Amino acid sequence: MQSDGGRIPQVLVGSMREAGLVGMRGPLEQGGQDLCVTETMRLLESATSLSSPSLGEALAALNSRAAVEAIERCGDDRMRSKYIKG
Repeated sequence: MQSDGGRIPQVLVGSMREAGLVGMRGPLEQGGQDLCVTETMRLLESATSLSSPSLGEALAALNSRAAVEAIERCGDDRMRSKYIKG
């Protein structure tokens, strides 16, 4: 699932974003789905059991609320638009 450099390929990120699988815990007004931790974990668990652990890991990385909170708190509008809004 990850490239040689340990990064998730951008084509995969784009596909996941189009499918609404990025920013699941982000606020609605910023393009997220505003899911709680429990809802997010259930989706990640389902993705892992239905396909592969790699997909679950990629989804978890793309939906880290810690990163979203840091950008909300410390980022500027350009960063919020690029990294939070779907």
